[in-house]
Amino acid sequence: MNPLLICLTPYAATFDAPSYLVDKCLEAHSSTRPMGVDVLGKTVSFESKSSTTYRLTVDPEIGTKLVIERGPPFEIVAAANTVYEYDRSLNQYTERSTNVAPDASVRSAANNLDPVVAAQLTPASFEAWIKGFQVGPQWSVTAQGGLLVLSAGDSDGLTKLSLDSKTHKLRAAESRSHGYGTVHTLSYRDPSPVTFSPAKGALKVKTLNPDLALPAFASAEAKAACLKVFSFYDHPRALAYSVGSGEESFKVWVFQGRVKQSDSKADWAIAGKEFTLIDKQNKTVMRGTLDMPKAIDTINSTGTRIEPLLKLVLKGVNPYRFYLGQGSIVKVVGRATVNGASCTLLEARSASSTLSLAVRSKDGFVLSLTSTQIQGQASVTRLFAPMPVGIQQTKLDIPQGWQTKPLVTQQGAQP
Repeated sequence: MNPLLICLTPYAATFDAPSYLVDKCLEAHSSTRPMGVDVLGKTVSFESKSSTTYRLTVDPEIGTKLVIERGPPFEIVAAANTVYEYDRSLNQYTERSTNVAPDASVRSAANNLDPVVAAQLTPASFEAWIKGFQVGPQWSVTAQGGLLVLSAGDSDGLTKLSLDSKTHKLRAAESRSHGYGTVHTLSYRDPSPVTFSPAKGALKVKTLNPDLALPAFASAEAKAACLKVFSFYDHPRALAYSVGSGEESFKVWVFQGRVKQSDSKADWAIAGKEFTLIDKQNKTVMRGTLDMPKAIDTINSTGTRIEPLLKLVLKGVNPYRFYLGQGSIVKVVGRATVNGASCTLLEARSASSTLSLAVRSKDGFVLSLTSTQIQGQASVTRLFAPMPVGIQQTKLDIPQGWQTKPLVTQQGAQP
C-alpha cells in the first residue's frame, strides 16, 4: 500500500508517517533550485497583529534576491561577490564587496531574518529548520484539501506544518502558544532575475540615512530645481569652488578621487591614502599614509578645519540632500542673476531653520547659501564661486626649506 495512504488509515500506528513526510519534504526542497518563493508571515498576539511579505529568489549559479514588504519594500541582492541593500522609500542603496556566500550575506543584511524565510535560502538551512521541530510518531497527520497537515501539541501550544499532497513542498507553518502565534503561508513561482535595478534617481550611500530622504516640494518647478542640485552633488568626480563666510574662506578641489583644500592656516591634499599637509603657521610639512577618518583628525589638529560642505562630501554624503532633508518644504521664490549666471532662488523651510539658495540654472551648482534659525539667531551666508579643476589643481606646491615632520595622528601615534 502507498505509504501516504497508510498514514491516513488505522495502520498509521505501525508506520512513522510524519517522519516519512518530512523526508519527502526535504527531498522536494533539495531538488528545486533555482527557485522563487513568496512567504506571507503573520504575527498574532493579544495586543496586535502584523504581517510581512517576503519575495525570495535563489539561484545557486548567480545569487540570491530578497524583497521584504513591511510597508515600503526593502530589497537585498547578493550576487557576483557584491551585496546591495536598497530602501525604496528613501530611494537609497548601499553597495559593498564580499567573499561571503549569498545566503549568509542576505541573513546579515536582513538582520534577524524571519526563520521560515531563512530556511528557504539553502537545502541545508531548510533541513536544520524543519528537523528542529523533532517530527516523529507523536505527531498526527490529516488531509485537508490538497494538503497533508502534520500537527503536534494541545490547547496550550500547537504547531502545524502543511505540505502539498502532490509535491510535498512546505505550504504553511503555524505555531501558537498562550495567546501568541505566527502563521506563514508559502507560494512557489518561477524564479525572477537576480539583478539589482534601483528606481531612477536612487542615491548610492555608505549607510542608509533617513535624514537624506527627499523633502516636500511646493511645485513641480521647485522639485525640478532641487533635484538638479542633488544630481550635481551626488558623488562628484569633479568639483572646485572658493567659499567665504565672514572672515573665513576656503578653496576646494575634488577631482577623480583626489582632494585638496587651501585656507589661511593650512593647505592639504589627499590622493588615495597619500596625505600631505602644509602647516602655514608653523612652516612645517607632514606626509604619510592615512585613511580618511585619521586624515580628518590630523587636519583638525592644526587649528584649521575642513570646509563644511567638503567634509560631508568626504563622508560620502551629498551636502544638499543633508541640508534639505526630510521635513523641509522647498519652494521657488524668484529668479536672479548672480555673478553673471542665471539662477533659480529656492527657499527650504523646516521646523528649525530656513535655507535660501541661489542655484545656477544650467547645472544645479549652488552659488549662495543662507541659513536662518527659527529662534531668531543671526543669518549666515556662504558665497560659492566655481573654479577650474583637474589633476594639476589637486597637487600641492611644497615651500622650499620648510621642515618636514613625521605624520602624527591627533592621538599622538604615528600611523
